[in-house]
Amino acid sequence: MLDRLSIAFAESLDFDRTAHAVVSALCDDFADFAYVDVLNAEGRLERAAVETGRLPADARTLRSFAPPPEARHPINLVLERGEPTIVPACDDEWMRATTWSADHLAFVRTLPLTSIAYVPMIVAGERIGVLTFGAVTGSGRSFSDADLPDAREVAGRAAVALANARLYRDLAASEARYRNIIETAQEGVWIIDSEARTRYVNARMSEILGYTPDEMYGRRMFDYLAPDQQTDVLAALAKHRSGSGNRRESRLMHRDGHVVYAMVASNPILDADGTYTGSLGMFTDISERKAIETQYRLLAEATPQIVWTTDPSGAITYLNERWTALTGIPKDEALAGGWSAAVHPADLGGLRERWRAARHTEEDLEAECRLRYADGTYRWQLVRARARRDDAGIVEWLGTMAPTPGRSACSPTSRNARRSKRRPDALPRSSRARATSSADRSTSTRCWAASPICSSPSSPRKRRLRCGPIARSFGAARRRPTACRR
Repeated sequence: MLDRLSIAFAESLDFDRTAHAVVSALCDDFADFAYVDVLNAEGRLERAAVETGRLPADARTLRSFAPPPEARHPINLVLERGEPTIVPACDDEWMRATTWSADHLAFVRTLPLTSIAYVPMIVAGERIGVLTFGAVTGSGRSFSDADLPDAREVAGRAAVALANARLYRDLAASEARYRNIIETAQEGVWIIDSEARTRYVNARMSEILGYTPDEMYGRRMFDYLAPDQQTDVLAALAKHRSGSGNRRESRLMHRDGHVVYAMVASNPILDADGTYTGSLGMFTDISERKAIETQYRLLAEATPQIVWTTDPSGAITYLNERWTALTGIPKDEALAGGWSAAVHPADLGGLRERWRAARHTEEDLEAECRLRYADGTYRWQLVRARARRDDAGIVEWLGTMAPTPGRSACSPTSRNARRSKRRPDALPRSSRARATSSADRSTSTRCWAASPICSSPSSPRKRRLRCGPIARSFGAARRRPTACRR
């Protein structure tokens, strides 16, 4: 019997066939009837197989009387305790003690039972279920404790076979569910082996590239890449071999020759030893978005304003050519953080703080700052930004920078330096007075030295005639030179 069980278990991993092989083998040489109850995924016992043998009962009826969890039936008790139970004589007292309803008692009383055995099926400490077998009146069979070693051996082999079959069944069901999910997914799924050969693509991936799964199977994924993408993909696969995932934007070639833009999230496939065996990638077609972005870039380059974008963290990802034309700072330098050099030092701290607050509150930004142009002058700019969102949150920030209406340009020189270059009559009143006083002293000195008439105090009339016009000619119209008052 044990040899037949081993052969039967090796022939199939189908759960139902394995359960039926167990009860059939028992009824051939060991018992008059047998059935097996197995725990399901919810932890409830299910009657997996019934072999009525010499028992005058319908298998469907016997299946329907699997014990409920709350019943103090021998099957539940054996599963709970993990120890077998053998009933040498099935009398009416035993029947009343082990049934849980009037219908069940009435059914059991119709069966010509003489003895019955309940043996737990346990493998690696896990309780799989209970194997039940018995004898009927007139068969000459009866079970006692002497039959326990054989019963345990049969139950142990049955436990291993049923555990494997159940695992295979669950994996097959899980794979079917998984395959159904990925076949109906909106993203393309592409699985390659360690040599980058295609082993699986779902319907969406086939649609993205325009090839059937059969056409792609076995071909290297490099056959479907844009010419300039091979280096990036090789770098991603190198990360996979070290156990790391990768997320990137990629360009693929459609069957008709056009470029397909895709966002790729990929991870390595490792075996039980951690050895790299392939990669799984999820591909999202972003070609339509890229077309919109291209139109947006064309519009951004045509506008007279500075246009910029950042990622959700605030790092600049794009500047239009207007930035370089106005500031003289190359875009690459600005994208690396050099943009701050063009902002007036007195305004930079406030601008950063306003920008930080806008990202924190996710509200629009509006601020002013002075921007240094390529000619060295600073001009006031109105800075605005607004977040672009999708279902997951902020995708990026879109911003502009334009001259502030009504604000004039200012040179980088200081205010005092500019004032020192103005004419005295263009200065404020206090400054003009100081400048006039200085001019008076200068004029007096020049007048005293230049006129011999003014040098003599004996001729007041000549002093007024000669010195008055000279003094006025030097800007002191209402004030006589100090040297001429004597």
